[in-house]
Amino acid sequence: MAADSVQMVGAITHTKYPPSCSPPHIDTSLPSSPEQSLYPSMEVKEDTEGALKGMLDHTRMTLCMFMVSLVVFNPLGKVMDRLSRSSSVFEDGFSSSSSAGRTILNFTGDENNLWKWTFGSSLMMWIINSLILAVCLIKMLVYGDPVLNSDSKASVSFWRHRKQADFDIVKGDIGAGKRELCDCLDIFSRTLPVTRTELVISSLWQVLRQFLHRIWIGRWLSSRYIGGFFVSQHTRKEAVNSAKELAMIYHRLHQLHLVDQTQTSGGLMLALSATNLAEVAKDAISDKQLAHIYVAMALQIKQSFPQFLQFFCRLYLALARKAYTRQPCPRLQWLVTPYGHRFFLSHRWIYDATSPELFTRLTDNSDPLAYVSRVYREHLLEKALQTLVAPGAQLTSANEDEPVRRTQTPDVLTYVQLLIDNATIADSRNIAYCEDETARWWSSVIGVAAYWLLGDDSQAERMYSRVDALPTGGHTNTLARAVLGAFRVRRAAASDARRLQRSSVFKLCDSASELLHNSLSLSNCHKHDTKVLMAQLLVCDWLLETRTVLWEEQGGSSNGPVSSRELQGFQRDLSSLRTVSQIIPSALARVFLYEATARLMAGAAPGRTRQLLDRCLRHRSSRSSIICGGKDKSQQDCGGDREHATALYMACRHLPTPLLCFPGEHSGMLAEAAKTLERIGDRKRLQECYRLMKSLGATGTN
Repeated sequence: MAADSVQMVGAITHTKYPPSCSPPHIDTSLPSSPEQSLYPSMEVKEDTEGALKGMLDHTRMTLCMFMVSLVVFNPLGKVMDRLSRSSSVFEDGFSSSSSAGRTILNFTGDENNLWKWTFGSSLMMWIINSLILAVCLIKMLVYGDPVLNSDSKASVSFWRHRKQADFDIVKGDIGAGKRELCDCLDIFSRTLPVTRTELVISSLWQVLRQFLHRIWIGRWLSSRYIGGFFVSQHTRKEAVNSAKELAMIYHRLHQLHLVDQTQTSGGLMLALSATNLAEVAKDAISDKQLAHIYVAMALQIKQSFPQFLQFFCRLYLALARKAYTRQPCPRLQWLVTPYGHRFFLSHRWIYDATSPELFTRLTDNSDPLAYVSRVYREHLLEKALQTLVAPGAQLTSANEDEPVRRTQTPDVLTYVQLLIDNATIADSRNIAYCEDETARWWSSVIGVAAYWLLGDDSQAERMYSRVDALPTGGHTNTLARAVLGAFRVRRAAASDARRLQRSSVFKLCDSASELLHNSLSLSNCHKHDTKVLMAQLLVCDWLLETRTVLWEEQGGSSNGPVSSRELQGFQRDLSSLRTVSQIIPSALARVFLYEATARLMAGAAPGRTRQLLDRCLRHRSSRSSIICGGKDKSQQDCGGDREHATALYMACRHLPTPLLCFPGEHSGMLAEAAKTLERIGDRKRLQECYRLMKSLGATGTN
């Protein structure tokens, strides 16, 4: 049976089949990849890896621990010490068999040999330890970073994922963009830490490497000999470009991490990785990109570090400014100004993309610096509005060495210029364009208001066209429409043809008053915003001041009471001002002032009108009645300088002379009003005050 089986196997083995019966040849080669069709001119190597992996962070930390143990415990020194002791014991045994007459000479010789051996062993240990430390540093800093060959399949795959990530981020899909960036890291054989242990190890290595960079040795080794000591120029260039691309990947991941409120850890590791690799790339990375990476590092420090470590934020801002001076970047221009630099260091913010776009607009929801720029623009708007409607407050100087002074109306133009510079950038062709139309529109409104107060109507007219063009979404914004309506009212009242269109000006006033009333009703349903309240206060000022100017041009109190329609319109705007003053106590002086003006327009008894003007002045002064005490200079340091001067002006112009203490009181009151207006920089009202002083002086002379 066994023999038959052997014969059968042999027959099968020696059977010959014709070629037609053989199976067809199977093609085991891979089909053409889409990258080959996308890049037909690129010669792609058949390389399955395409990248030198380098060393992982935990491997480098293991080497660091080995270096620390070598320095702290000095194991080689202990070995040499044992060898020294063994040699001494052997020599002692040999010398004991010698004669007693040679004991002193032997002892002296043994002492010299021991000193030479100790010195020689210590020097040898120092040299050996230094060599080991140098080898470890070279291994970590020179040969530790991955290198991606530009003509490999891995490089083509990297760029495909990189372009897709940029496309997803621009489209608004931050999650998909982050996944594509992680795929880019995978091509470099790098992954983001998953466990807390991995995160701690990676962060410790990046901190150590940044320390080595700051003391120069790490940056010198990494950038000068990147890729290896004895490599070709092409290989070194590949290593530099790989460090650059890897730095930009980490930087982009860090930006997305900052704006993602759900992630709380890992940002420092990403920021340090981007910073270290960017400094390794050296000349391959532009100074503009390096400045952005340093700024992102400063943002991470502000978010992660406690207050006593915030001096590191100043360090990286200084590095960013140094890179900016070599290659200016329009998006960072505000950050290198003294005011912007101080704002960055002294303020806190959150990266909230859902905040309302009433005054500013978020230009890029994936860039944390865009969030900070927006907060900066809102800060400038708030300071400009506050200085515009309530000058005389303490000025926050950009330079701590400057003396403390009070805000003036010209300071508004400084804030406006800073705001316009931040909202306007230049593209690659050096053509300036506005990045935030909403902030620019508000800056134009505030600029026009400041020029009106300064009496510079020609400069104000240059900005009229900007104010007339509401930004996108402004037509649905009740506050913006109210501001635009009040602006047109104020412009019409300031024009030369206002006497011919007095009725149309009142119609514009009524329309703007209705919009203001709607804005106040809407804002009462939400949390109070200082900028909204200041803007509403500005609208109240424009409307009430316009109605007052039109009344004074018709003769004022000497022409008798105004019509009921005009008085009702004034009372409606005054009611809006009372609503604002309930939230802004400093506006209460305005309420007293315009209540007195309403009584003058209605022809009411002057005694009560005088009391209202006194209350307006007492809201700022410690005197019981400044009208009856123009010589008294004891004043409290409160706000309301413009209302103070206006109340003095209105009393001198419209109140009967017997209500004042004595006839010469006019000159003292007007002199104080002029001094106050000059201090706050309200030049237009100052000129009116001078004209009234001249007219009263001429009347007194006659």
